[in-house]
This record gives sequence, C-alpha cells and structure tokens, in this order.
Amino acid sequence: MKKLFIIITIIFCSKEAFSQQDLMVSQYMFNHTFLNPGAIANKGYYNASLMYRKQWVQFEGAPESQFLSIDGPVISDKMGLGLLIQRDQIGVNTQTDIMGGYSYIIDMKKIKLSMGLRAGFSVFQANYTSHKAWDTEDNLLAQDVVSYLPNFGFGAYASHEKYFAGISIPHFLNFDPNSSISVDIKNSNQAVRHYYLMGGYNFTLNENFVLQPNTLIKHSEKAPTQLDLNMLVEFKKKYSLGIGYRTGDSFIILSKIELMDKFQFGYSFDVTMTDIRDYSKGSHEIMLNYAFGKKEKTSAASFN
Repeated sequence: MKKLFIIITIIFCSKEAFSQQDLMVSQYMFNHTFLNPGAIANKGYYNASLMYRKQWVQFEGAPESQFLSIDGPVISDKMGLGLLIQRDQIGVNTQTDIMGGYSYIIDMKKIKLSMGLRAGFSVFQANYTSHKAWDTEDNLLAQDVVSYLPNFGFGAYASHEKYFAGISIPHFLNFDPNSSISVDIKNSNQAVRHYYLMGGYNFTLNENFVLQPNTLIKHSEKAPTQLDLNMLVEFKKKYSLGIGYRTGDSFIILSKIELMDKFQFGYSFDVTMTDIRDYSKGSHEIMLNYAFGKKEKTSAASFN
C-alpha cells in the first residue's frame, strides 16, 4: 500500500511539475529577493546567497531545490542589479530559471521604496526515459523533452528600520511548456502564475532581544491561497530562533546565526502535517549568505 501511494503521488507531481511553477521557500524572510525583485539592493550593499531545500526526506521523487542569488547597488545606490538562478526537480521533471534583475530605489531617509523587474528564461526538462513506463506504447514517455521559455516578473518593496512590506509576481507569463515558445497568458492549462504579499515588523524588547513577526501570503490561480505565519526572536543582532506555520501544510522551525558580521547561516526544518508525514521525515532547508560592503550590523530578519 505504501509503494502504491508513493507511485500515485509521484505521477501526480510529475504531471503538474512540468510547467512554470514558483519554488517553495521557508526562509524567505532572510532573503526577500528570492520572491521579490523589488528588494534587489534595497539594503545598500552587495549580497550573495546560496540555498538548498530537500522536501519530504525519504519520499522518492520529492521536490529538491537550489537557489543562487547575487545583487547589489549601482549608480549612487539609486539602482540595483541582480542575478537569480534557481533549479527545482520533482520526479523526472526539472525546471531551471536564469533571471537578471533591476530595481530603482527611492530613499526617503527613514523609508526606502523600490520597484523591480526580473527577466530571463526557464529550461524545462522531462527525463521520461530514465524510468520504466507502464504504458510502453505511449510516445510521450519514449523520449526526453526539453523546452526553453522566456519570462519576466516584477515587484514593489518598502523597508524601514522597524518593518518591511512587499508585493510581487516573480513569473508573470503563463505558458504551455509542450508548445515551442508560444505564449497564452489567459488560457494556459499548464502554467500557474503566483502572487506574493509579504510583511514583517521588529518589536524591540530591550537592548538584546528583538521580536520579529512576519508573514507571507501566496496566491495562485489554480490552488488555494496559502499563508505563512512566523515568529522569530533575535538575540544581540547575531542569533535568531523561531517557529512558523504554513496553512494546510506544515509547522516550521527557523534558525539563523551570524558569523564574522558578514557571513550568515540559516537553517529551517518543516514538520509535515499532511498525509505525506507517514512516508517522509520532514523537509530541510539550508541557506548561506555573504554581505559584501556591509558597514554596520542590521537586523537579522533580513539578509537581502
């Protein structure tokens, strides 16, 4: 029964994965540029981030994701440039995005407002021949499939010493990945556009402790709206520990430590609450960040 459940789930995931999908990230509060190009260079210094996520450990064919993000200010800190490379694999399907980003920043002394654009392309790969097919007469499963598709996204972002807020659409265009470069924004039955709304606030308890609630609302056109609710406690602007809840999915344990002022390490563990918990050992996510040109300590609630 367990093997049958896993096989059915992998087939379902593989069918839906070969489309323009946005990746799941638990530590979004540590690097907002992953989901919002408006946050590029908003902090005023260069950042390089790496992230690895292994979802549903011990579940065969489960999602596995990697991110690389680099961004920083140019032209008197009024503009920002960035690069984002992300890869997501589910079963036999792999999606790789390579996106360049640009932001325009308005510094209002206490508040920074910025608008950002991101453009690039996605590579979709389906390695059907690497698995044994039940239907040997299905021509679709007899060969691997590769598609190259362009896309772009945009976002708006605001930051203050005490709070942040942002709204974004990381991938704006909808596609049918089985068609060559054709675009159908309204009628695509394959791709799903995602909308993100994020926000957070820093409550200073005393000179050592800061309470940091934050939230992320995720909405797509073909799935229920999902809400991430998180609460972190920061100690001496160096250590952070917290918990979170993702509606209909999992509880989350969050942690972060700053080393040598500019190097940061983040780790999160998702405790799955759906039926998949009987067949997996939760989800792990690791993030590394290095801040180039960072001149002073800032709140650990944001790497970007």
